[in-house]
Amino acid sequence: MPDNEIEKAKEIIAIASEFKQENKEELKMLVSAVDKLESTRKELEDQKKEYRKSIYPNRMKILIACLILSTISFSAKAGCRCVCINGETVQMCDRPTDLPTICTPRICPRW
Repeated sequence: MPDNEIEKAKEIIAIASEFKQENKEELKMLVSAVDKLESTRKELEDQKKEYRKSIYPNRMKILIACLILSTISFSAKAGCRCVCINGETVQMCDRPTDLPTICTPRICPRW
């Protein structure tokens, strides 16, 4: 082999080894980046689990409070009621817009 070809071969080998070395460094950087992403993903999943754990007890408290409030009966004042006047049952309404009630027959004393 002539010296010129040997020099070209040495240059090619040097370039190939540099390329191989650069690829190793890039591969190490990529592996490091993937490891960081994986650890970040795990941290985010842990934070998500902790958030859900903190939310569910509050949801249960709200649900229980709603159930308790829905079971409490509030006494509503009827707009119309039946009263006895001069021996007859008559409807008495607070406002003219109130819906009249049906008065059941009963014995009313006459005054």
